[in-house]
Amino acid sequence: MFNLILNENMKIYRRLRTWILIAILILIVLAAFIIIYYASPKPINFNLWDGALLGEKLSIAALFVAIIIAADSVAGEFSGGTIKLLLIRPASRSKILLSKYISIVVFLVILLILLFVTSILLSGLFFGFKGAAEPFTYIGAGGVSHQISMVSHVFGAYAFESVELLLILTMAFMLSTVFRSSAIAISVSIVALFVGGIIGNIIMPFSWAKYYLFLNTDLSVYMYDKAPIKGMTLSFSIIVLIIYFLIFNVLSWTIFKKRDVAS
Repeated sequence: MFNLILNENMKIYRRLRTWILIAILILIVLAAFIIIYYASPKPINFNLWDGALLGEKLSIAALFVAIIIAADSVAGEFSGGTIKLLLIRPASRSKILLSKYISIVVFLVILLILLFVTSILLSGLFFGFKGAAEPFTYIGAGGVSHQISMVSHVFGAYAFESVELLLILTMAFMLSTVFRSSAIAISVSIVALFVGGIIGNIIMPFSWAKYYLFLNTDLSVYMYDKAPIKGMTLSFSIIVLIIYFLIFNVLSWTIFKKRDVAS
């Protein structure tokens, strides 16, 4: 299994396209800091953790990069004609697909770490390494003010954001496996990411809307006691997300194991 994962990682990182996408991601973060630095009125009240949170807001760019890689993970094997060479190995289809999935998840994690580190460094370079010890204040239910450490808030924000990114990435991987088309996987995933929230706001008045994927992906709302729909809880949303996660993966594994490679 380790060799399969290693092989999949080699496929990802030996491609020039991967490094170009990573460079674009870093440039996007740099552009955001340049805009804030020159467009904001002086003096700018921007501390170290504000920079980290800006990186979290830009994590959607990291997701786009990961979606492109995930979409090509399986579909690229079919379009390139290398799927037959891959399947003649002694490893089972399940292990092959699992190695691909683990590789893209690790790739997403690496992108998020890169995003966090880059944001911290750029924040320090542009605005100084200050404000690390400041607390984070938020208003919870009933208008009650709460304070937590900025470290907890920042890492909590990244953790909650990672849940949504993982679900979308898993969906992109599933679409790549089912339709064997990188274009379909990329376009559908990106459209779902942008349109999903809009649809959620439209259907919110309906009772069944609480089972809708994109009304459950933002778990950070529960940090501030602000459920999307009355009656929804953190545990409820986690269960819903687990169900979607299992559905996406069951579809991927079932179809990939039964697919006729010659077709």
